[in-house]
Amino acid sequence: MTAENLYNLVQGLSREQKTRFTRYTKGARKSLDLVLYERLLAAKSYDEKSAAKIRGKEFRNATQYYLYRCKLAERIIQSLVMYEQDRFDPAEFIRKAVQLDAVELAEKVWVEELTAAQTIEDYPKMVFLHELAADLKEVYRIRFERPEGLIDYKEVRRRQELHFSYEGVLNQVRAAFGFPHDSRNLTARALSGRIREMDQPTYRSEVLNLKCQVGSGMLLTDYERTMEVQDKLIRHMANAPYVFPLAQQVY
Repeated sequence: MTAENLYNLVQGLSREQKTRFTRYTKGARKSLDLVLYERLLAAKSYDEKSAAKIRGKEFRNATQYYLYRCKLAERIIQSLVMYEQDRFDPAEFIRKAVQLDAVELAEKVWVEELTAAQTIEDYPKMVFLHELAADLKEVYRIRFERPEGLIDYKEVRRRQELHFSYEGVLNQVRAAFGFPHDSRNLTARALSGRIREMDQPTYRSEVLNLKCQVGSGMLLTDYERTMEVQDKLIRHMANAPYVFPLAQQVY
């Protein structure tokens, strides 16, 4: 965000929004971004003379000045989101930042949220973030750049659908325990063949595949093989790159 855009943002805040920002930062150490806020607030206009006064001796370094402008913009937008939502919502932060012409800041938070979601294989959230970026592109004609290493929307949807498929198989396995013996065996054999053919491109899908194998093995009363797979499943979840929710560990 440029210094002039930040000035316009500060000056455009309503009295209530300014009060909310003051409350939001109350008790915080008076860092340079708050010094910058006070100077922007005090300036009657933005021109060459006022710009030099706002910058002062504290922001002679251009890189430092840019970083503190970003930090102040982020704090202001956070206070606005909290003011409207009574909680911090990253998606609303991204939308608000774009609306206030803080596109770089919006993109930064979008990438952070997308990276965090991919780390824990939260594909529904990744779908939402990709679609949010598409909506913002349509409305504001901006484009967020996806860093190397983050999968694209098409692959995210593919993985999400695969996880849904696994959940469907697990539900069929659980339901089969209530079938008569012959139907149970027939269902288990059909599901076992399907499980072997299913893709496993993610850590979560590997876990789901093992869970399906455990269930079908119990249906077929192949207890020795089931114990081996169960042991592998436990080790796999224990060594996972992220912590599985408790509900996924026990169900």
